[in-house]
Amino acid sequence: MFKPKPMSTSLVPKGSFSRLLYLANRLLTLPPLRKAAKRRAEVSSRGSEPILYVAASCLPYHSSGYTARTHALLRALRDASIEVRATTRPGYPWDRGDRLAEPEGLRADFSGVEYAHIKSPGKRRSVVSYALQGAEKIAAQALESGAALIHAASNHLNALPALVAARRLGLPFQYEMRGLWELSRASRDPSFRDSWPYAMGLELEKFVASEADRIFAISTSLKQYLVDNWELPPEKIEILPNCVNRDFCAAPEVAVEPDSLCYAGSLVKYEGLDSLIEAIDILRRKDRKILLNIVGDGEHRGALEELTARLGLEDRIFFRGRVDQAKARDYLARCSLVCIPRKPYEVCRLVTPLKLVEAMALGKAVVAPDLPVFREELGELGYYFQSGNSADLAGALEAVLSDREGLKERGAKLGARCLESRLWSRHIEKLRPRLSECSARL
Repeated sequence: MFKPKPMSTSLVPKGSFSRLLYLANRLLTLPPLRKAAKRRAEVSSRGSEPILYVAASCLPYHSSGYTARTHALLRALRDASIEVRATTRPGYPWDRGDRLAEPEGLRADFSGVEYAHIKSPGKRRSVVSYALQGAEKIAAQALESGAALIHAASNHLNALPALVAARRLGLPFQYEMRGLWELSRASRDPSFRDSWPYAMGLELEKFVASEADRIFAISTSLKQYLVDNWELPPEKIEILPNCVNRDFCAAPEVAVEPDSLCYAGSLVKYEGLDSLIEAIDILRRKDRKILLNIVGDGEHRGALEELTARLGLEDRIFFRGRVDQAKARDYLARCSLVCIPRKPYEVCRLVTPLKLVEAMALGKAVVAPDLPVFREELGELGYYFQSGNSADLAGALEAVLSDREGLKERGAKLGARCLESRLWSRHIEKLRPRLSECSARL
């Protein structure tokens, strides 16, 4: 069984001023949260449904792997006749200035899934204030729906009001850890790792995970991180990987373009798209023409477009921007190979991207970095390169694209693996509460 190498973490910043701010915030934050998280009632035995599912963001206000996963999971619960009520964290989407649409009310139906919204409190207040005030609103949602369980997805800001609400009502609380957002930010801004918000954010993640009755980790690598660094009991943690619904697996009937790559996702630094662009330039200098469609948007797009222009690759690399899911699937279906060129940051070692299982679902072979989560997911069916090494990536692409029959064979096997183990219908039963286990922790 694959077991990633443990990674150590220190929650105390190195700088004296940052250390002082961290300790002060820790003193002001954790004691009232611990008090609020104490159970005030016996665990309810009213059954296993409905589930109150609390998400940090949702479609159509934000389009990301997070919101796509949430939506697909909720659809799967609905299709399995598991009663679920979805709500977003208090203040969302009004307190997000980067929202793509304006809310028209406190409830919204998107593609058959209804999301409830809570207008206040917004997140621009202290963590304790937000958790306690938000808990009142989440508790009201739970009572209104008759919830038997409160389940919150990452991150701690989203989970804290849900945790406190669950304790007030005597309901089981589950935490779905999709990653550690502090690690994601540190990959974009290395100086953030030495700041007190970084340390405090991880401290709060640890607090929520420790208080939860059950944890669902997105990968085995993340589970091992929690066990090794936070000393959480492994039996408390289940794996809830990225999955798709069966209808996603029906690839569009289109012709595959030879020697073509596709990347569909966020354009941020840790995704390593600069390495992919440099690899295509290396192959250009060897008279090997490879086309790349980059589908998506993000803070790093300008830098990537500038790099493409500087290398004179505008006739080979095309930035398609943000498109709807159907169009993104069309781009993926047309390509010969999907490339996910993530850099060797800590977050990339722990968190599996949704784009990986989406490629598998469409029967596409994948070139991926030789990092733990990709080995965990792809195994012997993946094509690998040394993360962050443009020359090694170029060599991998050249070899892989020269074997068209091998590409088809591996893609078909990955598609079969997805149907066997990465459909939401095969995992959602895990979300039902184990009331006996919750009661045992009283």
